[in-house]
Amino acid sequence: MDSQAISLVRSSFKSVAAVEDGPERLARTFYSILFARSPETREFFPAAMDVQRDRLVSAIAHVVERLDESDAILEYLAQLGRDHRKYGVTDEHYTAVGNALIEALETFGGAEMWTDEVDSAWRNALAIISAAMMDAANAEDGPPAWSATVIECRPVIKGVAVVRLQLDQDDWSTAPVSTSACSRR
Repeated sequence: MDSQAISLVRSSFKSVAAVEDGPERLARTFYSILFARSPETREFFPAAMDVQRDRLVSAIAHVVERLDESDAILEYLAQLGRDHRKYGVTDEHYTAVGNALIEALETFGGAEMWTDEVDSAWRNALAIISAAMMDAANAEDGPPAWSATVIECRPVIKGVAVVRLQLDQDDWSTAPVSTSACSRR
């Protein structure tokens, strides 16, 4: 994206964020449009949407602020794409989400903010975002998620434990291998 397009995306998003309850209203509008236009996407989300709305706005803000940091943002988007595999998100869902976000931004911003240039900048940004997420998700050849049984949980220090898992799959040869400590909340 060129600097002019990045500037248009940032300024339009900041104008939404500057309005009282703007981010929450944008998220509500977005999800209303998404679920009305693509009702099959509703199953991907929890019944109570408060936390999800916050996550959406935070993720958009994170990406918008870093559009000019291509390596860092592409890595972030690739991880988001891989993470969304476990929910069953497909390429078609990315298109539906992008269209709903454009419509929500346009509805929220009105004609004075939503010019042809702003529309083009957002569509370009969303094409890059969805392509990065889809490419990363589609590049994975293992299952979207691994189910396992906890076979040991050994406290190490207060709030931290080492957890050992036994994968439930018969063919675990392609499972990602890592060792780590987990913290309890």
